[in-house]
Amino acid sequence: FAEVEKHAEWLVAESKTQEISNIVWACGTFEVRSPNLLSQIDKRATWFVRYGKPQEIAITAWSFARLGVHSPNLFSEIDKQAGWLVAECKTQEVSNLAWACGALEVQ
Repeated sequence: FAEVEKHAEWLVAESKTQEISNIVWACGTFEVRSPNLLSQIDKRATWFVRYGKPQEIAITAWSFARLGVHSPNLFSEIDKQAGWLVAECKTQEVSNLAWACGALEVQ
């Protein structure tokens, strides 16, 4: 994870949304805080939500919440796309998004 953190800016800029969600899922699952990685994702939140699949967005939101990391840009973009996400997400993905918002007390 140290190398992921070291190269976070490059990883987020050059990776696909699925690859990013997989990396951040691993961080959340193993409770590894990677501040630079999470910050880079937050900086590119508009791109991530626009081009990400609902599952990738839900997993990423879950991971941020699992780590207790507030991501104002990510959750703002999720809020803007809430109608689309609810319509396109599977039940588990909606559940992950709702849990993430509740865990971080996102209004």
